[in-house]
Amino acid sequence: MMAILAKNITADDGLPSDGTKRHKLLLVFAFFCLLFSGFLLAYHMGGPTPVLTPDTINDEKFIRTCLDDACYFTGMGTSSELLTHGANFIHFKTFLRFIGVSEDTLHIFLEFVFALSVALTGVAGYRIAKSVGAGTSALMFAFLICTLAKDLSFHPAMTYNHRVIPFFGALFLLLAIKATKKKSLLLLVLSGVVLGIGTNIHMQFLAGFPAIFVFGLFVRGFGAGLLGVLVATLTSFITSFEA
Repeated sequence: MMAILAKNITADDGLPSDGTKRHKLLLVFAFFCLLFSGFLLAYHMGGPTPVLTPDTINDEKFIRTCLDDACYFTGMGTSSELLTHGANFIHFKTFLRFIGVSEDTLHIFLEFVFALSVALTGVAGYRIAKSVGAGTSALMFAFLICTLAKDLSFHPAMTYNHRVIPFFGALFLLLAIKATKKKSLLLLVLSGVVLGIGTNIHMQFLAGFPAIFVFGLFVRGFGAGLLGVLVATLTSFITSFEA
């Protein structure tokens, strides 16, 4: 995973014409600095252990029921009778518990996932405006997350679905930017898949549907924009459809 990200940072179209091995190493070093800084920020907000809330207690009840071979949760309802959201994350938590991952370990893992989202946002900024874009985008991202964490009712130490939203948002942004840079339909499709999975985790990802259409326009015109929206829509329904 880290090797792939490093390749993204040091790809030829992201380097100056006289790029050197030293320059590449500095970029990789900068990426890991963002990763480390993001983890420190996440740890500062969430601490070493998760907190219990009514939402996470309900999740725990589901997990224990599911591990007793009585799964029943299909997601939270939306305005569409056939579409739910939130199921993917709770099933992911159940799987981790099944293979022996504790709630405390999951909490630390989610702090690392947040750190990765800060680093990915920096990479996306670099793809647009080199070092200035990388630093600015990562700092703005971290500032907004800290502000939202204070203003919203979701505690940053809850092992809840909102904890992975920054990562999926950053990954979607990076893939979409690379798709426009390379004029790649494959990368656009991948960004649509990420957007669809994110929408199943939480419906606020619907805000990304107009964005992927615009990204598609820059890739190969109107048809590519519709393709991105279609892929995201199908992924959302496939991962949350109730038979």
